[in-house]
Amino acid sequence: MPSRRKQKQGRTREDRIVAVYVRMEDAEDEQEQLQMCRSKAQILGLNNLVFYTDKGELTKDAESSYSRLLNDIELKKVDIVLSADVQVISRNIQDFLSFAKQLEDKNIKLICCYEGVNTDDPYGTFMFHVITLVIPEALAVSGMREWFTGQ
Repeated sequence: MPSRRKQKQGRTREDRIVAVYVRMEDAEDEQEQLQMCRSKAQILGLNNLVFYTDKGELTKDAESSYSRLLNDIELKKVDIVLSADVQVISRNIQDFLSFAKQLEDKNIKLICCYEGVNTDDPYGTFMFHVITLVIPEALAVSGMREWFTGQ
């Protein structure tokens, strides 16, 4: 029988609370993101998923799921934040780095499926650092500079 590794919070890996954040433009986009996140959680053996779903632009108004997520992060109600894509959880690179720092300060892990970010393992942490160094240049080349600058 495989051993169940205990985490600092007293939960086993399988029992950690995973906040799945999805922000979509349409129903097809929502299903695609949900499927990607569910698949990643299943591969990693993460079973306790809580969904936060918003439509349209990222907003921090009190009614948004993103605001509920930020509140739950502040209260340490979640152990991992899982998103399909970095751009789903942030408006620009500065927001992303601020969000990641907030998670790090609370010892909450971050997983972004598309980019391979997973601060719960060494390779994924390496990918996080590569992305923060490479994104500015990549976005400039791809014409997505507005995400990097927030303008």
